[in-house]
Amino acid sequence: MRGLCVAAVVTASFVAQAFLHDVAAQGSAGDIRLIAVANYVALGYETGDRFVSEFDPQFTRDVTPEDRRAYEEVRKLLERWRRFVIVDRPGDAEVLIGVRAGRFLTVGVGAPGGAMAPAGAAGQSRQIEVSAPDDMLTVRSPSGSILWRQRMQGGFSDPEAPLFERLRSAVDAASKRP
Repeated sequence: MRGLCVAAVVTASFVAQAFLHDVAAQGSAGDIRLIAVANYVALGYETGDRFVSEFDPQFTRDVTPEDRRAYEEVRKLLERWRRFVIVDRPGDAEVLIGVRAGRFLTVGVGAPGGAMAPAGAAGQSRQIEVSAPDDMLTVRSPSGSILWRQRMQGGFSDPEAPLFERLRSAVDAASKRP
């Protein structure tokens, strides 16, 4: 059991690194121009390593209520911007926009067979929480490569959603360049 706990801590450390390292404004000028010339976007959820459509049958496993609120806010802002046509199917989009609200990551180690045992029972379970408080907005190509990504604490917190405004400013600036 001790070996499983150590494995869980190591796994949590690697996962946390992916979420906690500083993600600066990722995306080159060429990538921003690809976003700026796009007409069709699919809006969905960012899991950290991939885009998940709202219509993906597995999306409910990875999406929190905070993610859903962020999704709705970004959708409203995209509709108000009127720069892109939002499509339901990622296969019809030129870019994929994924939202992810900040959260705590929980890693658990359970009893043999995958069942979580009550604390104190044979095959005790252990949980480790790792903080990843920043909201994240990611724009990907249809192939899944990241074109633009930024993180910010409270990035979807107010009606203007600062993360969305950063994307909008970058796209608008790229549109004005020759």
